[in-house]
Amino acid sequence: MTSIQEMLSARGISVMDSILVTRELLGAGPEALGQAKTLVLTSPARQVERKQHQRLVEDLVDALEQADTQSEPSSRGHRGPLLVTFPQVPIARVTDTP
Repeated sequence: MTSIQEMLSARGISVMDSILVTRELLGAGPEALGQAKTLVLTSPARQVERKQHQRLVEDLVDALEQADTQSEPSSRGHRGPLLVTFPQVPIARVTDTP
C-alpha cells in the first residue's frame, strides 16, 4: 500500500481523493474508511501535506484562543473547545456550541 500512496501523492491526487481510492482498494467494507484514512494520513508520501495541515491547525487554534480572550463567555452552555484528531494528526479544533 505504500507504493500506491506514493503514486497517488506523486500524481497530485488530493488527500481526500486518496482516502476514497484507498477505501475502494481495501474493499469498501465497514472498517475500510478508517483504515484508508490511517493509511493515507500516516503515509510518508504525505509528509508535506501533514506539515502544512499542522501549521494551519496551529494558526486556527491560536486565532480561536485570541477570539475567546476578546469576547464575553456565552451564557448558552458553552462547554469549551474540542480537539478532533486522526491518528497522530490533529485535524481541527471545533467549538461545542448549541
